Amino acid sequence: MKLSKHRKSKTSTCKAIPAVACASDAPPNAQGQKRKRATSQKKPAATTTAIKRPAAAKPKSKVEKAPKKPSETVLGGTEKTTQFPAALSLASDCSGVGTERLAAVLAFGHRSAINHNYTSEISEACRTFLKHFVKPKFVASDIDNQIPGDWAAHSDYYVCGYPCQPWSGAGSQEGLADPEGRGMVMSKVPRQIAKMKPRAYVLENVMGFVQRFPKVFNTLVEALRALELEPYRGPSYNVYWDVLSADAHGGVPQHRERIFIIGIKRSEQVRHFEWPTRLPGCLTLDDCLGCGSNPPVPESILHGKTLKNAFARLKAKLAQNGPDGQDCICDTGSSNGTVMVGKSPCLTASGCESFRFYSNRRGRWLNCNDFAALQGVPPNAFPDWQKIVSEKDYAHMLGNAINVQVLKRIFVQIARARGWQC
Repeated sequence: MKLSKHRKSKTSTCKAIPAVACASDAPPNAQGQKRKRATSQKKPAATTTAIKRPAAAKPKSKVEKAPKKPSETVLGGTEKTTQFPAALSLASDCSGVGTERLAAVLAFGHRSAINHNYTSEISEACRTFLKHFVKPKFVASDIDNQIPGDWAAHSDYYVCGYPCQPWSGAGSQEGLADPEGRGMVMSKVPRQIAKMKPRAYVLENVMGFVQRFPKVFNTLVEALRALELEPYRGPSYNVYWDVLSADAHGGVPQHRERIFIIGIKRSEQVRHFEWPTRLPGCLTLDDCLGCGSNPPVPESILHGKTLKNAFARLKAKLAQNGPDGQDCICDTGSSNGTVMVGKSPCLTASGCESFRFYSNRRGRWLNCNDFAALQGVPPNAFPDWQKIVSEKDYAHMLGNAINVQVLKRIFVQIARARGWQC
């Protein structure tokens, strides 16, 4: 086993953390106290840290973020003798439109069969969509469902884009105290990884998670870095995180910055992991947006208070720009009427399902085909989707999706770190 140190650190090696359930898995009894955990165990299970549900609050002081790279990277794998495996397997939670499969097909489909073993999604519309287009072997109704068997575990890649609304500046910002329980989904991810035992994983969420909730973010990263799949063998994954954007790292004209956390099994990793570099260029709006037709924009947008202000901002932006700055996309539903030149503002589930993005050059509102293109979805990836889900549901899924092109490049970099030639 090779040990490579990126930097000197005074921190001691993480101690084994006793196996505990997440706060959401220990309901209070009649006296309001937590149920006691059994203390006698013959054999310790894979360890995760508990993430408690605090009251909603913004951090009062600046918190230093967890290092982007582990203090030491353990390279315990061996160089591969073949160019690539004949088949790759996927597992996912909070899958939405299923862009993880599209990303894997684009990255490896020309050389490997892609088997999507397991997925979960709380939305019935999403589950219907996934069963029709992605066709996983097993579709669960949420992350708490029992994993069907060993065939669903040990996947090459596990992907989870846990709910962003509790962490986003455009959402509730209530974090773990989110009244709908969406914030607590994040706390279940380390436990799910311990059960699934993937060779590598990719987690994605909004920038607000690390900016507004740095303590919770650090707790998650520390839990992932301390995770032991086998008792007394030490941490199982090398864990990294960074911020990537759809335009700079995916090559599509959308301003979409997201935080990605990736983990690679130490026993599988043979090379240092490198994040995708910034691309030299990006597709234009003309490359992505066709003629199209207007979607069903709701009256609340067409006659809302923000529309007049948004169009005033758009007019002012066009007046100050030169001839090359006339292709703009305006988010007419945002409080500040966001206008961007040559790219779309960040797509969101609520923004897409209300079809509130307007293109001045095309003189129309963006539709589902436009949203798919801006999320890096290849043309005709989901043919006749109108027969499977409603236009509003499909738009909502696309606004929530992980950008296909960014995820594809991350998959490739993980494969290279595992020793595959690609």
